[in-house]
Amino acid sequence: MTKQVLIINVTRMGDLIQTGPLLSRLREEWPDAAIDLVVDRSFVSTALLLTGVRHIVSYDFARLLDECRTQSKSLVTLMNEMTAWAAPLRDAGYDRIVNLTFNRQTGLLASYIGAPDLRGITAGPDGGPIVQNPWLSYFTDLHRHRRFNRFNLVDLYAMGGSGPGAFSPLSLTVPDDGRAWAEGFLRSPGRTVQHWIAVQVGASDVMKAWRP
Repeated sequence: MTKQVLIINVTRMGDLIQTGPLLSRLREEWPDAAIDLVVDRSFVSTALLLTGVRHIVSYDFARLLDECRTQSKSLVTLMNEMTAWAAPLRDAGYDRIVNLTFNRQTGLLASYIGAPDLRGITAGPDGGPIVQNPWLSYFTDLHRHRRFNRFNLVDLYAMGGSGPGAFSPLSLTVPDDGRAWAEGFLRSPGRTVQHWIAVQVGASDVMKAWRP
């Protein structure tokens, strides 16, 4: 029987890209795995660059958090909206849920959807957050003391969401229209640069920086 896995990763584009090796590790663990990915609506285009995903499921989580903070809608209304959106995921019968978004809200979501194997932040009996899986617990413990960490974030995701396996580098599939746009941009009139170098700055502040 095909194994079904749901990955929840709704916070940052970089974190989403770094789930690529986890996708490879899951396919190594379960060659027939059907992997779905929950992302924020603003990251759908990025999620489409990943390989090995069956369904990309999006929601406007930023709006949801804003409405929670501003209380523009009642908590009951927001809860009803979220449970209605998540109902098909709950009915899917996932074998494993890997929550890579480390906040209480997604912990509640992961526990509501449910699976025999829950990894990452979930909701405890009192609704408080608990972390399942030692590798993802390690990630949480080292979150504010990253200078002491000796593991790459990519490896923590892969080990926590699956387990040991073959090395898999970061990999994205660039669509034809994206490649055509880039080539047109780089060759546009008035540009005399012959060689381009792209630099991706790793973190928005020092606290968020992981060791290379």
